[in-house]
Amino acid sequence: MNLITAVSWRYDRLKQQSAQARNSLRREFSEPIARVQVYSWAPHLREFLRDRNKAAIAPKYAHARNLYRIVRDRRPLRVLEYGSGVSTAVIAEALTQNGAGQLTSIDNCKEWADETMRTMPQSVAHCVRVLHYPVKEGMVGGVRVYRYGFQPTLAPDMIYLDGPNLDGDIYAAADLLDLEPSLEPRCLLLIDCRYEQTRFLQAHFKRDWSFYRHPAFHYAKMELKK
Repeated sequence: MNLITAVSWRYDRLKQQSAQARNSLRREFSEPIARVQVYSWAPHLREFLRDRNKAAIAPKYAHARNLYRIVRDRRPLRVLEYGSGVSTAVIAEALTQNGAGQLTSIDNCKEWADETMRTMPQSVAHCVRVLHYPVKEGMVGGVRVYRYGFQPTLAPDMIYLDGPNLDGDIYAAADLLDLEPSLEPRCLLLIDCRYEQTRFLQAHFKRDWSFYRHPAFHYAKMELKK
């Protein structure tokens, strides 16, 4: 094989691989496909959404699928969630299928905390509690922050951060700074599309965390090393 032929063959091969990768990404992030998969894996989510207040935020099925996969793979026993909603039902379904695990979800809005529990299917509700904790303003390093003020009795081994709602010049919640000293190594933290929140925690955490941001889902994943 001469040089020109080799280069041409390599170029065609790279084009083929690139096309395959693009098709794979389209399948991975296609909402219609993700919706079918999520309803197949988490069948009670359909019931949850059917009964839920129509003013609720619409689900992002690709995000739900990713969250379901992580809970099923990691098999956490104590999940702490900030901000209740579709993610609460997805985590509850995954924990139920795992056969073990409890979820505590904290919401600063009593209306939505009650709504999440009202529509939670009975088949998965046994592993969930949704608590209402209003947020209070505070300061950390000259930055205005929110705090729920909730401290779990037992440290979680997985945390999903998607609350509270941030507005104005308050772009971060500081509860995890208070919780960090009690966390065990390998605790997994998922932060859903909260870029300023993520940077705030990275700047103020005292312990050693690994960090990864998914290029398409835009969630941040941090794991406590030690």
